[in-house]
Amino acid sequence: MNKLSPLQLPKYRQLAEHFRQQVLSGVLRPGDRLPSINEMREREGISRVTMDKVHSILEQEGLIERQPGLGTFVLDQNRRAQKRAITGIIGLAGYGFRGSESSAYWAKLLEGVRTQAEAAGSQILLLPHHVSDGWEKVDGVLISDLLTAQHRNLIPAQLPLVCLFGVQPERASIVADEYSGQKLATEYLLKLGHRRIAFLHGSDGTHAPERLKGYEDALREFGIAPQKNWRRSLSTKNDFGPQFIASGRAQMAAWLGEKAAKGWNKIACTSLLCHNDETAVGAIQALHAAGLKVPGDVSVIGFDGTEVGEYSAPQLTTIEMPLRQMGQVAVEMLQKLMTNDAARAADAISIEPEMIVEHAVLPTQLLVRASTSEPHKI
Repeated sequence: MNKLSPLQLPKYRQLAEHFRQQVLSGVLRPGDRLPSINEMREREGISRVTMDKVHSILEQEGLIERQPGLGTFVLDQNRRAQKRAITGIIGLAGYGFRGSESSAYWAKLLEGVRTQAEAAGSQILLLPHHVSDGWEKVDGVLISDLLTAQHRNLIPAQLPLVCLFGVQPERASIVADEYSGQKLATEYLLKLGHRRIAFLHGSDGTHAPERLKGYEDALREFGIAPQKNWRRSLSTKNDFGPQFIASGRAQMAAWLGEKAAKGWNKIACTSLLCHNDETAVGAIQALHAAGLKVPGDVSVIGFDGTEVGEYSAPQLTTIEMPLRQMGQVAVEMLQKLMTNDAARAADAISIEPEMIVEHAVLPTQLLVRASTSEPHKI
């Protein structure tokens, strides 16, 4: 075994991560014996206590088995499911959960998670997004991002997992019907009489494609060819509410001040769809600063349906994401996976576990408020 490179982690965590990766990558195969405590003392200069901590972590994950008098051995997948201990803890992973206090969007989702977890008697543990510290303590994980390679390396083998906001073919997932939501918002403006509808949208790969498609499909169904000049992307990185407000305000101000053919005065749009409620609030501020009335001169629609829209001036028409429900359903899905996992662990017969893959798509709805009206007639 090569000497491990120093990391900003305790030595036992470094070693646990090292062996864990060797097991998951197949370097250490089922039945292989891990180095003994004496061997590790000679190679790494560690104590028996440190190595015992390493074994405890890997044993908790169901990756290894200590056999008194014989050594410590890698388990196969069937035995892993049987050996992993039950803790009663649900893990939350991903950048969204970590910023929930500063975002109405994530706070609303987390409220649903907490409600369902409490009803089930489960505890919640916020997991770090870059190291495996703490992952061995949970029975299952809700992840608020797409399942990246980094996350794959952190997830213990066979750990039940549900992804929010991104469909993963091999994992359970839950998403909102953002395509239909954006299509509904566009159709509402079209029915009011708007024919030139602008879209200030996000640039991420999770939400933007479906929303853009819904917007463009609605226009085409009304016989209107989508125009690239009617669209503008939020060019800066935005993670949470206040950043979106600032970005929406800055981007809309730039659009209003642009003199070229792509400028707001040239495209002559009478309405504006926004990436989310915060972006819409920022855009409305820029429109007001330019002397334009909302909805008299420009109708504005947000997305998400958070409390932000209720307190804007005017109150914001928006597409409501079922965020609380998504949190609740995600925990319910995870509980099913964990129950199945526990049942396999209690089964005395070693069988190949069936992968339960469930994908839920929850509907969105239009909330009509004061920021939209028929287009102003000159």
